[in-house]
Amino acid sequence: MENAKKENILFKKLDLAFVYLFVFLIGVAIVLIMTSYLNKKVKEFNDDSVAIVTNK
Repeated sequence: MENAKKENILFKKLDLAFVYLFVFLIGVAIVLIMTSYLNKKVKEFNDDSVAIVTNK
């Protein structure tokens, strides 16, 4: 009984660690997607502003 209780606590802590790891990885993926999207938009804005300046 005592041994089963210790294993149960260990598995609960491991499950919690995997949940935190999963949430962290999802967060990192969202940040990478957002930064690549924003970098693309900034590049488009810079290209458009250069095109406008050269046309004058």
